[in-house]
Amino acid sequence: MTDEEIVGFRNDIEKIIQYLIKGTNELDVIPIVGMGGQGKTTIARKVYNSENVVSHFDV
Repeated sequence: MTDEEIVGFRNDIEKIIQYLIKGTNELDVIPIVGMGGQGKTTIARKVYNSENVVSHFDV
């Protein structure tokens, strides 16, 4: 995937990444919801492929 900038979502992506890395002792779900074509899959891919997430988890 290319490193295109997602207008308006950079802050949200960083928040999700930090939440995943810090974690909690409880089981949590992070929903990414919205109408079709708003970039939900792109956000999920950006988070999944983030260097911080890849180095933190065995993916």
